[in-house]
Amino acid sequence: MSYFSSLGEFASDVEAFDYDISEIHFLDGPSGSLAVALNGATGGLMSFDVLDDGTFDFITARSFRSGSRDFQTVQTAVVTVYGNDFVVTGAAPDGTFYGYLVGDDGSISKLKELPATSGASGDIIALVPLENDGNVAQIITFTDEGHVQIRSMTSVGESLEGAQTIDLFQADIAHLEVVQNGSETFILTTEHLTGDVVSYSYDASTQTTEEVGRSGASVGVGMGTPTDFTTITVGDVTYVVAASSTSSSLSVFEVKPDGSLRATDHVLDTLYTLFGRANMVESFEANGNSFIAVSGGDAGLSLFTVIPGGQLVLVENFNSSNDTPLMNLSSISVTQDGDTVSLHLTSETRAGITSLSFDVGSWSAPQYGDNSDSSLTGSGGDDVLVGGAGDELLHGNAGDDILSDGRGTDRLYGGSGADVFVMTSDDVMDTIEDFEAGKDRVDLSDYSMLYSPDQLTYSNLSGGLSLWFGNERLDILSNTGYELTIAQIFGMHFINPDRPFLANVGEIFGSSDDDVIFGSKLSELIQGMHGDDNISGGEGGDTILGGDGDDILCGEDGADEIYGGTGNDTVDGGNGQDLVYLGDGSDSFLDSDQTGTDGKDTVYGGSGNDRIAGGGGDDTFYGGSGSDYLYGGADNDTLDGGDGWDRLYGQDGNDVMYGGEGTDFLYGGTGNDIMHGEEGNDTMNGGDGNDILRGGLGNDTIDGGNDRDSMSGDAGNDTLSGGSGGDRIWGGTGNDVLNGNDGWDRLFGQEGDDTLNGDAGNDYLYGGAGMDVISGGTDNDIISGNEDADALYGDDGADRVYGGDGGDHIDGGAHRDRLYGQDGDDTIIGGDGSDYLYGGNGNDDLNGGGGVDVLSGNSGADRFIFEQGFGRDAVQDFDVTEDQVVFDIDGMSVDDLALSEASGTLSFTYESNGRLDTVTFKGLSLSDFDDMDIVFV
Repeated sequence: MSYFSSLGEFASDVEAFDYDISEIHFLDGPSGSLAVALNGATGGLMSFDVLDDGTFDFITARSFRSGSRDFQTVQTAVVTVYGNDFVVTGAAPDGTFYGYLVGDDGSISKLKELPATSGASGDIIALVPLENDGNVAQIITFTDEGHVQIRSMTSVGESLEGAQTIDLFQADIAHLEVVQNGSETFILTTEHLTGDVVSYSYDASTQTTEEVGRSGASVGVGMGTPTDFTTITVGDVTYVVAASSTSSSLSVFEVKPDGSLRATDHVLDTLYTLFGRANMVESFEANGNSFIAVSGGDAGLSLFTVIPGGQLVLVENFNSSNDTPLMNLSSISVTQDGDTVSLHLTSETRAGITSLSFDVGSWSAPQYGDNSDSSLTGSGGDDVLVGGAGDELLHGNAGDDILSDGRGTDRLYGGSGADVFVMTSDDVMDTIEDFEAGKDRVDLSDYSMLYSPDQLTYSNLSGGLSLWFGNERLDILSNTGYELTIAQIFGMHFINPDRPFLANVGEIFGSSDDDVIFGSKLSELIQGMHGDDNISGGEGGDTILGGDGDDILCGEDGADEIYGGTGNDTVDGGNGQDLVYLGDGSDSFLDSDQTGTDGKDTVYGGSGNDRIAGGGGDDTFYGGSGSDYLYGGADNDTLDGGDGWDRLYGQDGNDVMYGGEGTDFLYGGTGNDIMHGEEGNDTMNGGDGNDILRGGLGNDTIDGGNDRDSMSGDAGNDTLSGGSGGDRIWGGTGNDVLNGNDGWDRLFGQEGDDTLNGDAGNDYLYGGAGMDVISGGTDNDIISGNEDADALYGDDGADRVYGGDGGDHIDGGAHRDRLYGQDGDDTIIGGDGSDYLYGGNGNDDLNGGGGVDVLSGNSGADRFIFEQGFGRDAVQDFDVTEDQVVFDIDGMSVDDLALSEASGTLSFTYESNGRLDTVTFKGLSLSDFDDMDIVFV
């Protein structure tokens, strides 16, 4: 059963417009989508409503004015400025642009001319949209003389205005597209003479380009001049799929983050596929699956899916029929609206547009394996299951599934439905467990140089058939339990495209020995295989697999992918933005001292005790399991220790660090760092800069280092020290010790019985829940015990201390302090200096100490305590019915008190050794003396 169904044929019924349609542009209108179809220079433009089901409804047509569509212009562009959509159809030799305004209702205006600031340096071959900010649109053009230019334009009303021309480069170009790969913009071209796909980086700020990648015929890919190409994303990797009519081929190239290119696949048309003389290719996505539709001189089209690694897998060959005539196709266009995907095809010899609907709903999201011995299980729909490098079990269940085994000894169950089993060349035995003759298909195109079933060696197997090709063995068991014949599996021929040996161009394989391998300036796949290998990638974005053994791997120039494999490997990323998987073993990684995007490496340590050291650039390092050493180097790095007892050094830059599980050591170095100890009893030091440190689980030791830091112990009994600078410290849960050290610090004990030391500086100390011990240290501090019974010490400086809830012990220490007991039965001691003591709620003990103190008990039965040398104190609110005066002075009695009254205040004066100490009671008189509770101890 086909994935395509006919939607019908659509035309204007005017011969001048309906034949030889070469392009269809799709526009978003206020009431839905519009389609604008263009044919040759003697024809014109047609507009259609695009209905919800993907069918077309003709609106109007307009002939090209003479000269506005050059015979050589094969690619036009749509630009939108100030909400107006213009179809730009070409340009005159003097650089004047020609365009037609398409209204929201599908109307097509008369020709609009846009004078240019410079000539086009030849006839315009193609116009490609580059950028559109709503008011100014930019397109890239190239001419028959190879001049590539940026043209800028805007509009005034319904007229095009204000062209600006910037020369980019000159090259031998056959086709050009603009591709966004992540945050980077690249201009991709194909070349006539070399048969290459070429990548240019584009800097929008300077409007300059630089060639950064090249691959194709010049490096051994068996392709002719590419006539069309498209881009598609699989996972997070962008690929270019190029069609060539001269070689009847499809070639796939990975676009690396730096724009370098690597050939990943190359297939040829056969008698049984439908992309002979391939000259048009389009891509689309369905539920996460990536598809390619390609056609050329055959009557029909071939549908492929692209799986990780950039491999093409044939899904269907769709033949021309009376219902869907697909003879002499001239263009393929794709529209996608939610779950509706439609293909629109035009012909050189047949009128109008033929539209097909693609069955999106039957496809489930793809599943990709990793390098472990895992299993993938499909749904009830059509699944794409792609195994990794482990020994895996793939089970498609119901539906027409595609199962690709990957490397390793694998077992594949298709389940019900017409399934495709795609086998990988890996020199080990694989098993298909339930092949259904007449429905299922086996794809062996990855077996190098295999083009016919006649090349296979086979023997009977109980319930199936065993196949051999070189070192490859495939056991195929039938779903019925009966033996199979080779004809039941393949018929007389393969229906897959041929995948010639040259599809592996740019691949270098080592051996079981200790190999020394040097890459070239191209982007290559280099596999060390077994042995202790020494591999250098050279220039280009290389993929290097160390395999088994203790390998030395150097990416050198370019954005490389490096896999250490098993063994204790040493990896040098070299120049460029590298992605590295160190794998098993105790491995080492180091990198060149780079800056900017080129120095932005990502390294996964894997298992083992690894040592990962970055140079310049914003690197991301994952230690994985094992006790790892991670060094960020310059710039802003992310370090994740993973499992094990790790040591992380951020070094220069604003780094982010995660200790992971285990007892870790994290040192931020210079810069404003963010550090997470996570699980385990960690030691953390922020170093220089305004850092953020979080201990996570476990009993952590945290030092902010220099400057203004923010740190939190989180769970566990932590010790936190602010270091120099004004720091903010949170203890979190557990019984923590917080040290402010130098600077104006803010300390928050939070939950648990915490110890807070403000040390030097004007600090704020807040105990939180639990029975806390808080010392302000030197300078003028603010202390709050908050909940529970706390011990609070102002120490030196003019401090403010608040007891909060619970029966607190408060000692102001030296200097002029303000002490507040608040709730609970508190003990408040002023110490030296002139202090203010406020008891608050509860039965409090207030002792001003030496100096001129003010004491206020507030509510509750309070005791006002005076010791030898108590100075000159004032009690603000003595209640004769419940408060008590206590003189804790050896040998003192009531007879030693001299009483006096003045202005509503009762005064006690005590003389000892020539010193006069006085306490006054506001609101009392001599008549109240007999009612006062006075105790001498």
